[in-house]
Amino acid sequence: MSNTPHLNQEFEVQAYIDQMAALLDLPIPPEIRPGVIKDVERIIAIAQPLLEVDLPTDIEPMPTFKP
Repeated sequence: MSNTPHLNQEFEVQAYIDQMAALLDLPIPPEIRPGVIKDVERIIAIAQPLLEVDLPTDIEPMPTFKP
């Protein structure tokens, strides 16, 4: 595993939601806010294993996908 911190330990979900809602001028009604928080927490849980993959620093993306 890499040294990437677990997002759910250092990432403030509620603060992120507040900041993004303000940035996007997107009101989040109080009755759906708990669902939005749970969705963002699920996204973090899904992304975490990918973020923990160590990639070499000299890796280059392929210019085109060839199956």
